[in-house]
Order: sequence, then C-alpha cells, then structure tokens
Amino acid sequence: MVELINSLIRKVYGPLRNFFHASLKLERKEHTCGRLKRIYGKAQTPLARVLASAQVNAPINDAWSKKKLGSIPSPSNKSWPGA
Repeated sequence: MVELINSLIRKVYGPLRNFFHASLKLERKEHTCGRLKRIYGKAQTPLARVLASAQVNAPINDAWSKKKLGSIPSPSNKSWPGA
C-alpha cells in the first residue's frame, strides 16, 4: 500500500505540482503603523522559477521544457483518455 502511494506521488502528483500548480512567493514584509503587510510576487510554478534562474544552463532548461511538453495530455499523446 505504501509503495502504491509513493508511486502515485512520484509519477502523478510531483509532475502535476511542478508543471502546473502555480504558487505565490513572499518577496518582502513591510511594517506600517504597527501592522505587517506581506508583498507577494507573481504566481509561478516551481518549474518556471527554476527555469528563470540564472543558475540553470541552456541544455538543462531545454530538457525540462521538453519534459513539460511531454506531460501535457493531447490526442497524439498516449496518456490521452481513449488513446
């Protein structure tokens, strides 16, 4: 049972979260009149944050971009329902 859940998380939920679930990243906190205001950046997926980083080189960037395109279901893709 544990192996099945681990497999689902690794193969299904992980790519879904990295490629498609956007989240907000806290940029800074401002203190005004005794109150705290949180300032967030634009919503991005974890993969988009990594690819936008200056530390990622072009071959890795291309490989992850192709992997993301391969995970999108389409009629030509075998993961498409009814294919």
